[in-house]
Amino acid sequence: MNNNIIYPIQPADYDFLLNQFSMGSSIAENDPLLETAQIKTQEFWDLWYDRIDLVRGIKGAGKTALFRLFYFIRKMLFEKQKVFIIQGVEPSGDPVFKYYKNEFEKFDEIEFQNFWRIYFVFLIHDNFLTNPEFEDRLKNHKTLLDDFAEECDKVGIPTIQKQKSFKDRVDAVVNFLNSIRSIEPKVSVTTDPTNPQVTYTSSIKVSIEKKEEEKTPIFVNNIRDILISLLEKLDIKIWILLDRLDEVFLRRTQTEINGLKSLLKSAYSFSNSRIRIKVFLREDIIESMIHNKDGFTGLTHVTDRSSQAINWQKNQILYLIVKRIFSDNSLAAFFKIDIAKIDNDQSYREESFYKIFPEQIQKGKNQPKTFEWIYNRCLDGNNNITPRDVIDLLEYVKQKQLKLFKSNPTPQNIFFSPTSITQALEELSKKKKETYLQAEFPHFWPDIKLFEHGKAEHNDKSLEKLLGSEWKKKIEDFDNIGFIKYFPSSGSYKIPIIWRAGLNIKQRKAFSIDSKQKNYY
Repeated sequence: MNNNIIYPIQPADYDFLLNQFSMGSSIAENDPLLETAQIKTQEFWDLWYDRIDLVRGIKGAGKTALFRLFYFIRKMLFEKQKVFIIQGVEPSGDPVFKYYKNEFEKFDEIEFQNFWRIYFVFLIHDNFLTNPEFEDRLKNHKTLLDDFAEECDKVGIPTIQKQKSFKDRVDAVVNFLNSIRSIEPKVSVTTDPTNPQVTYTSSIKVSIEKKEEEKTPIFVNNIRDILISLLEKLDIKIWILLDRLDEVFLRRTQTEINGLKSLLKSAYSFSNSRIRIKVFLREDIIESMIHNKDGFTGLTHVTDRSSQAINWQKNQILYLIVKRIFSDNSLAAFFKIDIAKIDNDQSYREESFYKIFPEQIQKGKNQPKTFEWIYNRCLDGNNNITPRDVIDLLEYVKQKQLKLFKSNPTPQNIFFSPTSITQALEELSKKKKETYLQAEFPHFWPDIKLFEHGKAEHNDKSLEKLLGSEWKKKIEDFDNIGFIKYFPSSGSYKIPIIWRAGLNIKQRKAFSIDSKQKNYY
C-alpha cells in the first residue's frame, strides 16, 4: 500500500482522477504538456549554449520535442543571448517539402546544395530582413541591405520579395533552379524522301560546356558575408532550425541521400558564429548516409558540432513520468505532491511514482520493482528507450484501467493495477511492430516476419535455419535497428521483450541443449 494516501479511493473520486490522468502526446507536434512539463536534457543545454548544430537521435527520442521547445522559448533566447529563431519547416502538419517529391527526384547533389543555400537566404530575408520588429534597427544600415539585394541579383536569385508561406518559399527556389537547369541538346531533323537522315546541331557542345560549368554550387558566400556584417552591427545571431526531415523523402532512396547529405554540407558551409543552421536528424538516416556506397566526403567537418545520439537514462525517464503525471493540479493535490521537490529531488520522484503505481508487477523476492519492470521492457536491442514509448505505454495503462474500472466500479485499493500495465505493454508492442518495424523497414519486414509465432532466444544454427545462408548479414541489420541483441557470454541472440507480444514470440529457446556435451543445436 502506498504511504500517505487514504485507501480505498471511492468510485466517484477515482473516476474523476483517472480521467484527469494524462501523459500528454507521444507526438511532439500534438503534445499539450511539452512546454509545461519540459525536461531540460544535456542536448537542451548544448543547444542553448550553441555547442552543437546537429541533433541526433533514434525515432521517438525527443528531437522534435527539442525543436518545438526552442520555438516556445524563442523570446527568452533573444532576450538572454540575442538569438533570433527561424523555423525552417512547419511546426505541425505535413512538411511542405513532401509536395515536391517529383521535383526533388530530378535534383542531383549539387542542385540540392543550391536549393538549401538559396532556401536559407529566403528564410533570413522573409523572417528577419522584412520583419517589422527589426525595421527601426535595419533602416540605419541601408547600404548593407542594398548590397544584399545587388549580390542576390548577381547570382541570379530572383528579385527578393517576401514570401507568404513555406510553400511560397519552396516554390520560388524550385522554380529558380528549374530555370537555370541546363537545356538538353537540341536535335534538328531533316526529312529527304530519297535519303532521310538525322543531323545533330552544334548546340551539343555549348550545352555540355554549360552543364559542366553548372556542376558547382551557386556561390552565395558574398550574400552570407553581407548578412554576417549586418548581424554583427546589430549584435544579433540567427538560428535556422530544421526538423522532421525523415518525412520529406522516400526512405533509403538516392534522393534522400542526396537531399540530406547536401543539407548537412550546405549547413556547414553557410554557418558562422552569427548564423547557425540547426538540424534535427534521425540516427539511422545519418548512418545510412555514412555507409552509402558513395561515402560522405568531409564527414568529419560536417559532424564536428554534432550531439551524441540522444540517450535517455533511467533517472531521466522516471523524471519524465512523474513530471507529466503531476502536471495535473487535481492529481498533485490528491496525492499531496510537492511539484518543486520533483524538479530537485531524485528520491522524491521515486516516492511520487509509487503513489500511483504498485510496488511490483509480479510478486516475489527476486522480481523487480514496477519502475524497473517498465524500464527494462521498453528497451530495444541497443539498450535505447524513448519518451515516445513510455508516454504511449502509460496512456495505454490508463485506457486498460478505465476499462477494468467501468466493468467493476468499486472502491479502489490501488491506482493502477499490475493487470492494466501488462496489458498495456502488449498494446505498445503491437503498435511498435506496425509503426516501426513494418512502416520504417519494409525491406527487412519479410525476414523479421519469419520470427512471428516463434521463440525469443536463438543461436547460429537456429538463425541459419530460419533466415538462410545470408543470416549473418540479416542479423547485423536487425541488430542495427534494435530488433535483436547478441549475448557473447552464451553465444545466443535474444529478441527484446518490447517486440515479443507484437509478433507473438514466446520466451523460450529456439534450439536444444545437449547437457552432456553442452552443444547447442
